[in-house]
Amino acid sequence: ALSRPRGYLGFDELFPPEGELGSYPHCRTCIVDPVEAHWLRELTDIHDPTSNMGPGMNIALIDHLLTGAIKGLRGVGNPHHTMLIHTHIQTNRMHALLTRVRRRINEWSVIFDQDPEWLTPEGVDVMESFENRYNYEFVGKWNHSDDPPNFEDIHRWISDSFFRGAFEVIEVSSDDDFADDDLDYGSPQYQDNGLNVIAVGGQQLSRGLTLEGLTISYFIRTAAELQYDTVMQQGRWFGFRQEYEDLVRVHT
Repeated sequence: ALSRPRGYLGFDELFPPEGELGSYPHCRTCIVDPVEAHWLRELTDIHDPTSNMGPGMNIALIDHLLTGAIKGLRGVGNPHHTMLIHTHIQTNRMHALLTRVRRRINEWSVIFDQDPEWLTPEGVDVMESFENRYNYEFVGKWNHSDDPPNFEDIHRWISDSFFRGAFEVIEVSSDDDFADDDLDYGSPQYQDNGLNVIAVGGQQLSRGLTLEGLTISYFIRTAAELQYDTVMQQGRWFGFRQEYEDLVRVHT
């Protein structure tokens, strides 16, 4: 059999058997607590004013912002940066999560806009979460010819992105009241800096839709649905990820 070409991620690379390649610092999968996964699959309350989504989702969103910064500082050829969130195939299970993700991103935008010396205790906790995650998950697993950027540069890149309103959160579904038509990577407005998007969806998102620059995925399905062929069909993270294959993470 031919060897895998450099930059290609397949099932074996993302879901290696137990052993050395399936453990730190080689693993690319991040295990979501089953309690959190079940709760998010059943989430339907769109009127809840909080941004509570569970620690696993919070970490996945942090990964999205961090990897966007790393790719930006590397000067990756494809400027687009996408996160996939797929929790359920029913549209009414997506709406509540969509609103909470938007709230969380908005909360972080306020914190990243502040002078680090004047952060509230909550803001300090958020920054420590970002820095600790960066050091553990990316610096600790670094596999790239360039040295990892220091966190100050990561922080500055994310702050600048928030300032220009770069982070978009959209729903990809058949529900016209919630779905967006903004997943247009070819739009002229994204030609310079690319589209940086968190896409929440179900069937439309998991099958047949091109997600350019897909790097972080939060993909939770019931055990009965996670058959090999289903994962191969819906695992949009498989393919060529040249220049950033080391940054791909699947939260599942």
